[in-house]
Amino acid sequence: ICIISIAVPMGSSLIYKGTCEGIIAQKSTGRQGFGYDPIFYYPNLKKTFAQMSSEEKNRVSHRGRAMAELQRDFDKVLIWLRQRL
Repeated sequence: ICIISIAVPMGSSLIYKGTCEGIIAQKSTGRQGFGYDPIFYYPNLKKTFAQMSSEEKNRVSHRGRAMAELQRDFDKVLIWLRQRL
């Protein structure tokens, strides 16, 4: 799970959430990424995160999905921020 929150001193926060379900692999596979990427297996692509290109990983990862949510609302976010700052 990845949560992106935009908060200002006065007013409510904007919260964006991304999730990604996978399996912990039996063995480490792949050379890309960092941390748990070589053992985090994503069944839909039949790859670990360490085997994916940056584009693939950004499309399916919890962080990528949270950012995609924020990007969909980006114009609204800018208006929201301008009204509160």
